[in-house]
Amino acid sequence: MTTIVTISDLQTGSNLGIGPEQMDIKEGDRSIRPNKAQAALLKAYNAVVKAWGRPDILVANGDLVEGQQPRNRGVEVWATNLHDQVDAAAKLLTRWHAKRLYVVRGTPYHVMLDGVPVEEQLAKDVGAIPIDGHHSVYELFLDVHGCTFHFAHHIESTKVMMYRATAITRELALAMLNASHKYPVNVLVRSHVQYYWHTQSSGHDGFITPGWQLQTPYMMKLSPSGMVPDIGALRFRVDADGTFHFDAAQDLMIFPTPKPTLIRV
Repeated sequence: MTTIVTISDLQTGSNLGIGPEQMDIKEGDRSIRPNKAQAALLKAYNAVVKAWGRPDILVANGDLVEGQQPRNRGVEVWATNLHDQVDAAAKLLTRWHAKRLYVVRGTPYHVMLDGVPVEEQLAKDVGAIPIDGHHSVYELFLDVHGCTFHFAHHIESTKVMMYRATAITRELALAMLNASHKYPVNVLVRSHVQYYWHTQSSGHDGFITPGWQLQTPYMMKLSPSGMVPDIGALRFRVDADGTFHFDAAQDLMIFPTPKPTLIRV
Protein backbone atom coordinates (compact mmCIF):
# COMPACT_ATOMS: atom_id res chain seq x y z
CA MET A 1 0.00 0.00 0.00
CA THR A 2 1.19 3.51 -0.85
CA THR A 3 0.18 6.45 1.35
CA ILE A 4 -0.19 10.01 0.03
CA VAL A 5 -0.81 12.91 2.40
CA THR A 6 -1.80 16.30 1.02
CA ILE A 7 -1.74 19.60 2.87
CA SER A 8 -2.35 23.07 1.52
CA ASP A 9 -2.89 26.71 2.38
CA LEU A 10 -0.51 26.88 5.32
CA GLN A 11 -0.39 30.66 4.69
CA THR A 12 2.72 30.79 6.87
CA GLY A 13 3.51 34.44 7.49
CA SER A 14 -0.09 35.36 8.21
CA ASN A 15 -0.95 36.26 11.78
CA LEU A 16 -3.88 33.87 11.35
CA GLY A 17 -1.94 31.16 9.49
CA ILE A 18 0.08 28.35 10.97
CA GLY A 19 3.68 28.86 12.00
CA PRO A 20 6.34 26.75 13.75
CA GLU A 21 7.30 26.94 17.41
CA GLN A 22 9.81 29.69 16.63
CA MET A 23 9.58 32.14 13.74
CA ASP A 24 12.86 33.82 12.92
CA ILE A 25 13.06 37.35 11.54
CA LYS A 26 16.48 37.88 10.02
CA GLU A 27 16.22 41.68 9.85
CA GLY A 28 17.01 42.61 13.43
CA ASP A 29 18.12 39.08 14.32
CA ARG A 30 15.11 38.24 16.44
CA SER A 31 12.52 35.51 16.84
CA ILE A 32 8.85 35.47 17.78
CA ARG A 33 6.63 32.82 19.29
CA PRO A 34 3.24 31.78 17.85
CA ASN A 35 0.22 33.81 18.93
CA LYS A 36 -2.82 32.03 20.37
CA ALA A 37 -4.32 31.28 16.96
CA GLN A 38 -1.04 29.98 15.55
CA ALA A 39 -0.36 27.89 18.66
CA ALA A 40 -3.76 26.22 18.37
CA LEU A 41 -3.20 25.48 14.68
CA LEU A 42 0.28 24.14 15.38
CA LYS A 43 -1.01 21.79 18.07
CA ALA A 44 -3.55 20.34 15.62
CA TYR A 45 -0.96 20.15 12.83
CA ASN A 46 1.51 18.29 15.02
CA ALA A 47 -1.21 15.82 15.97
CA VAL A 48 -1.84 15.02 12.30
CA VAL A 49 1.89 14.69 11.66
CA LYS A 50 2.15 12.25 14.58
CA ALA A 51 -0.76 10.17 13.24
CA TRP A 52 0.11 10.26 9.53
CA GLY A 53 3.85 11.03 9.55
CA ARG A 54 6.42 9.38 7.29
CA PRO A 55 4.06 8.94 4.34
CA ASP A 56 5.33 7.54 1.07
CA ILE A 57 4.37 10.80 -0.64
CA LEU A 58 3.59 14.28 0.70
CA VAL A 59 1.98 16.78 -1.69
CA ALA A 60 2.06 20.41 -0.53
CA ASN A 61 -0.71 21.80 -2.71
CA GLY A 62 -0.02 25.52 -2.81
CA ASP A 63 -0.19 28.77 -0.82
CA LEU A 64 2.40 27.56 1.63
CA VAL A 65 3.29 31.15 2.55
CA GLU A 66 1.10 34.22 2.92
CA GLY A 67 3.28 36.68 1.02
CA GLN A 68 3.72 40.37 1.70
CA GLN A 69 0.02 41.29 1.57
CA PRO A 70 0.67 44.47 -0.47
CA ARG A 71 -3.00 45.46 -0.65
CA ASN A 72 -3.15 46.00 3.10
CA ARG A 73 0.46 47.14 3.49
CA GLY A 74 1.52 43.99 5.31
CA VAL A 75 -0.44 44.66 8.49
CA GLU A 76 -1.70 41.04 8.66
CA VAL A 77 1.69 39.32 8.46
CA TRP A 78 4.40 38.82 11.08
CA ALA A 79 7.17 39.27 8.53
CA THR A 80 7.14 40.89 5.08
CA ASN A 81 10.49 39.32 4.21
CA LEU A 82 9.52 36.27 2.17
CA HIS A 83 12.74 34.49 3.13
CA ASP A 84 11.52 34.47 6.74
CA GLN A 85 8.16 33.04 5.67
CA VAL A 86 9.82 30.40 3.48
CA ASP A 87 12.12 29.30 6.32
CA ALA A 88 9.16 28.98 8.70
CA ALA A 89 7.13 26.97 6.18
CA ALA A 90 10.11 24.68 5.60
CA LYS A 91 10.12 23.80 9.31
CA LEU A 92 6.51 22.68 8.99
CA LEU A 93 7.03 20.58 5.85
CA THR A 94 10.18 18.75 6.87
CA ARG A 95 8.67 17.37 10.08
CA TRP A 96 6.58 14.98 7.96
CA HIS A 97 9.72 13.03 7.00
CA ALA A 98 8.03 12.00 3.76
CA LYS A 99 9.85 9.59 1.46
CA ARG A 100 8.93 11.78 -1.51
CA LEU A 101 7.78 15.41 -1.41
CA TYR A 102 6.15 17.38 -4.20
CA VAL A 103 5.29 21.09 -4.13
CA VAL A 104 2.48 22.60 -6.20
CA ARG A 105 2.47 26.36 -6.75
CA GLY A 106 -0.31 28.46 -5.27
CA THR A 107 -1.91 31.86 -5.85
CA PRO A 108 0.40 34.49 -7.39
CA TYR A 109 -0.78 37.16 -4.92
CA HIS A 110 0.59 35.08 -2.05
CA VAL A 111 3.50 33.15 -3.48
CA MET A 112 4.93 35.25 -6.31
CA LEU A 113 7.10 38.35 -6.03
CA ASP A 114 7.62 40.39 -9.22
CA GLY A 115 6.90 37.29 -11.28
CA VAL A 116 9.23 34.99 -9.30
CA PRO A 117 7.50 32.01 -7.59
CA VAL A 118 8.89 31.89 -4.05
CA GLU A 119 7.55 28.34 -3.59
CA GLU A 120 10.32 27.25 -5.97
CA GLN A 121 12.90 28.25 -3.37
CA LEU A 122 10.88 26.63 -0.60
CA ALA A 123 10.64 23.43 -2.64
CA LYS A 124 14.43 23.38 -3.11
CA ASP A 125 15.01 23.99 0.59
CA VAL A 126 12.87 21.00 1.63
CA GLY A 127 14.19 18.65 -1.03
CA ALA A 128 11.08 18.43 -3.21
CA ILE A 129 11.33 16.06 -6.17
CA PRO A 130 12.08 18.11 -9.32
CA ILE A 131 9.86 17.73 -12.39
CA ASP A 132 11.10 18.90 -15.80
CA GLY A 133 13.76 21.04 -14.14
CA HIS A 134 11.43 22.70 -11.63
CA HIS A 135 11.12 21.88 -7.92
CA SER A 136 7.58 23.33 -7.83
CA VAL A 137 4.92 22.95 -10.51
CA TYR A 138 1.49 24.31 -11.39
CA GLU A 139 0.00 20.84 -11.78
CA LEU A 140 1.11 17.41 -10.68
CA PHE A 141 0.14 14.05 -12.14
CA LEU A 142 0.92 10.97 -10.07
CA ASP A 143 0.35 7.39 -11.22
CA VAL A 144 0.19 5.21 -8.10
CA HIS A 145 -0.29 1.52 -8.97
CA GLY A 146 -2.46 2.53 -11.92
CA CYS A 147 -4.54 5.08 -9.96
CA THR A 148 -3.86 8.53 -11.45
CA PHE A 149 -3.98 11.67 -9.26
CA HIS A 150 -4.11 15.23 -10.54
CA PHE A 151 -3.12 17.97 -8.10
CA ALA A 152 -3.46 21.70 -8.76
CA HIS A 153 -4.06 24.57 -6.37
CA HIS A 154 -6.72 26.93 -7.66
CA ILE A 155 -10.47 26.36 -7.87
CA GLU A 156 -13.42 28.74 -7.84
CA SER A 157 -15.11 29.46 -4.51
CA THR A 158 -18.71 29.97 -3.48
CA LYS A 159 -20.45 31.29 -0.39
CA VAL A 160 -23.45 29.02 -0.99
CA MET A 161 -23.12 25.58 0.61
CA MET A 162 -25.37 23.82 -1.91
CA TYR A 163 -23.07 24.86 -4.77
CA ARG A 164 -19.77 23.80 -3.23
CA ALA A 165 -19.79 20.63 -5.29
CA THR A 166 -20.25 22.56 -8.55
CA ALA A 167 -16.68 23.70 -9.17
CA ILE A 168 -14.98 20.42 -8.30
CA THR A 169 -17.54 18.42 -10.30
CA ARG A 170 -16.91 20.69 -13.28
CA GLU A 171 -13.16 20.12 -12.89
CA LEU A 172 -13.73 16.37 -12.92
CA ALA A 173 -15.87 16.62 -16.04
CA LEU A 174 -13.27 18.76 -17.81
CA ALA A 175 -10.51 16.35 -16.81
CA MET A 176 -12.47 13.50 -18.38
CA LEU A 177 -13.25 15.60 -21.48
CA ASN A 178 -9.59 16.49 -22.01
CA ALA A 179 -8.09 13.18 -20.94
CA SER A 180 -6.69 12.58 -24.41
CA HIS A 181 -4.68 15.82 -24.17
CA LYS A 182 -3.17 14.91 -20.78
CA TYR A 183 -4.04 11.76 -18.79
CA PRO A 184 -7.19 9.98 -17.62
CA VAL A 185 -7.65 10.99 -13.97
CA ASN A 186 -9.09 8.89 -11.14
CA VAL A 187 -8.56 11.34 -8.26
CA LEU A 188 -8.58 15.10 -8.74
CA VAL A 189 -7.40 17.37 -5.88
CA ARG A 190 -7.80 21.14 -5.57
CA SER A 191 -7.25 23.62 -2.73
CA HIS A 192 -7.34 27.44 -2.37
CA VAL A 193 -10.86 27.98 -1.01
CA GLN A 194 -9.96 26.43 2.37
CA TYR A 195 -13.07 24.35 2.85
CA TYR A 196 -13.27 20.57 2.59
CA TRP A 197 -15.37 18.88 -0.05
CA HIS A 198 -15.54 15.44 -1.63
CA THR A 199 -17.39 14.58 -4.83
CA GLN A 200 -17.57 11.02 -6.14
CA SER A 201 -18.84 9.29 -9.24
CA SER A 202 -18.13 5.90 -10.73
CA GLY A 203 -14.35 5.55 -10.88
CA HIS A 204 -13.69 9.23 -10.18
CA ASP A 205 -13.18 11.25 -6.98
CA GLY A 206 -12.79 15.00 -6.58
CA PHE A 207 -11.48 16.63 -3.41
CA ILE A 208 -11.12 20.18 -2.15
CA THR A 209 -8.62 20.25 0.68
CA PRO A 210 -9.03 22.09 3.99
CA GLY A 211 -6.35 24.62 4.96
CA TRP A 212 -4.38 25.88 7.94
CA GLN A 213 -5.51 29.49 8.30
CA LEU A 214 -8.33 30.90 10.40
CA GLN A 215 -10.95 33.31 9.07
CA THR A 216 -9.23 36.43 7.76
CA PRO A 217 -10.59 39.97 7.35
CA TYR A 218 -10.86 39.26 3.62
CA MET A 219 -13.06 36.23 4.30
CA MET A 220 -15.12 38.32 6.71
CA LYS A 221 -15.62 40.91 4.00
CA LEU A 222 -16.80 38.31 1.49
CA SER A 223 -19.14 36.57 3.92
CA PRO A 224 -18.72 36.21 7.71
CA SER A 225 -21.02 33.18 7.72
CA GLY A 226 -20.29 31.69 4.30
CA MET A 227 -16.50 31.88 4.29
CA VAL A 228 -15.63 29.93 7.44
CA PRO A 229 -12.51 27.82 6.75
CA ASP A 230 -12.07 24.14 7.49
CA ILE A 231 -8.81 23.06 9.10
CA GLY A 232 -7.15 19.74 8.37
CA ALA A 233 -5.41 17.39 5.95
CA LEU A 234 -6.24 14.47 3.67
CA ARG A 235 -4.61 11.07 3.33
CA PHE A 236 -5.01 8.78 0.34
CA ARG A 237 -4.09 5.10 0.31
CA VAL A 238 -3.65 3.02 -2.81
CA ASP A 239 -3.38 -0.76 -2.70
CA ALA A 240 -1.01 -2.65 -4.97
CA ASP A 241 -3.94 -3.45 -7.27
CA GLY A 242 -4.87 0.24 -7.61
CA THR A 243 -7.76 0.22 -5.13
CA PHE A 244 -8.22 3.72 -3.70
CA HIS A 245 -9.04 4.71 -0.09
CA PHE A 246 -9.02 8.08 1.64
CA ASP A 247 -9.03 9.51 5.16
CA ALA A 248 -9.84 13.02 6.32
CA ALA A 249 -8.74 14.52 9.61
CA GLN A 250 -12.39 14.81 10.57
CA ASP A 251 -11.75 15.94 14.13
CA LEU A 252 -10.19 19.11 12.71
CA MET A 253 -12.84 20.03 10.17
CA ILE A 254 -14.76 22.02 12.78
CA PHE A 255 -11.85 23.71 14.48
CA PRO A 256 -12.40 25.08 18.01
CA THR A 257 -11.76 28.72 17.11
CA PRO A 258 -12.70 31.50 19.54
CA LYS A 259 -16.26 32.63 18.96
CA PRO A 260 -17.06 36.31 18.46
CA THR A 261 -18.45 38.15 21.47
CA LEU A 262 -22.18 37.67 22.05
CA ILE A 263 -23.76 40.85 23.41
CA ARG A 264 -26.65 40.07 25.78
CA VAL A 265 -29.18 42.84 26.52
